[in-house]
Amino acid sequence: MPGYKPSAHAHGKCPVCGKEFTYYVKNRSGRYCSIACRAIAQRKDGGKKTIKCAHCGKEVIKKKGTWPRSKRWCSWRCYNADRKAQYVEKVCKECGKVFSVKKSMENRYKVCSRACRLAHNKTTVTNCLICGKEFKYRIGVTSGKYCSMSCYRKSVGENSLEKAVREAIQQIGWEFEQEKQIGRYSVDFYIPNLRLVIEADGEYWHKLRRVKEQDGRKNKYLADQNIGIIRLQEEEVLKQKDLPAYIRKEVTKHH
Repeated sequence: MPGYKPSAHAHGKCPVCGKEFTYYVKNRSGRYCSIACRAIAQRKDGGKKTIKCAHCGKEVIKKKGTWPRSKRWCSWRCYNADRKAQYVEKVCKECGKVFSVKKSMENRYKVCSRACRLAHNKTTVTNCLICGKEFKYRIGVTSGKYCSMSCYRKSVGENSLEKAVREAIQQIGWEFEQEKQIGRYSVDFYIPNLRLVIEADGEYWHKLRRVKEQDGRKNKYLADQNIGIIRLQEEEVLKQKDLPAYIRKEVTKHH
């Protein structure tokens, strides 16, 4: 056949059984005469090993590849006993049932199942401490003091950056709402006549990756509501000698 080249042959001697054999150079390494001899050569101690059980200390001979694979235990009983020592028992706060959790997660679980968790996190109705609005909240999940992030931020109070921006807007003479709730988002300042939001972004907080992603979602939501947004960076605000003029300029530029 045109272009056909026969495979090259070579002769070798198996180091396991001593048998001489012929092999194809292209397809085989030529070290062993068979798969059985290769398996014997790759096994140590005849495929068995003496281990000391990590739980009871007993020495046993185990075949390689048998469970447990890490070869730390002599039996399933010792494996389960060792594993059980890593768990602690707790009493479900909802149904009273005893359940087991890992020691590392002991403080994380208070109930034994999803059904008990839903029953444990019951909802109740109360009034917001800031605006007086009636709202529902889940017991044990939230504090139940404020109806929204806007009211929570009002209770905490403004920082020095927000105070400087507020005083500048008051000097300009615009009517504004501070800590306004728009949809699911709370904004620093909302100017209804201009349909404009002004955010005072702190240097450290708004450089965090997750906060940047959240700011991007807020920008998109406000744009969908046809509301403009201006973000004043802390570094730029602090170095301004005439902050009201700077804010006017930014509003003119972006609005």
